[in-house]
Amino acid sequence: MKISNSYLYDQATRNIQTARSDVSKSREQIASGKSLVRPSDDTSKLRSIEILKSQQHKVESYKNSMSHLTDRFQLEEGVLQSASDILIRLKELAIQAANDSMSASDRDIIAVEVNGLRDELLSIANTRDVEGNFIFSGSKTGSQPFRMDGETGDVSCEGDSRRLFTSVSDSRVLQVNTDGTQDRKSTRLNSS
Repeated sequence: MKISNSYLYDQATRNIQTARSDVSKSREQIASGKSLVRPSDDTSKLRSIEILKSQQHKVESYKNSMSHLTDRFQLEEGVLQSASDILIRLKELAIQAANDSMSASDRDIIAVEVNGLRDELLSIANTRDVEGNFIFSGSKTGSQPFRMDGETGDVSCEGDSRRLFTSVSDSRVLQVNTDGTQDRKSTRLNSS
């Protein structure tokens, strides 16, 4: 079989064009800093990259959820500690007022302090988080959870006990909200 010169020239031209294309592709990869410049470069690698990006976004979402929950739980813990301190002071005042050596005017002074502590306790119960949501209103985060009747002094709970949850991993969800009338210890134990 005889090979013509034109065939050899055509083959050489194709080889030069392939080499130019490879050089051009290498230049693009170097300039962009990526081994995959176009989706057609390697579809299996591209698919793996997309799966990794999806997982990265999911992990970032979980991280944001955990950060939000940590901030929320720390706020709740601080508020509950303040409420606990107020309740301790109220107990001290009750013991002090029960003393027979107290005069009526002394008891009136204690009553003024008790009313102030009650108002402070109500204010603490209506605490908002950084997003402006009430933290003890259950799922009604836009509604004030506790209101006091100005005439009778009775406090009513207007929140609800509906639980909201958020995912913090592929296999774990945590409760986001807190009902102000619920026992905190049982709430956290039940969500585990």
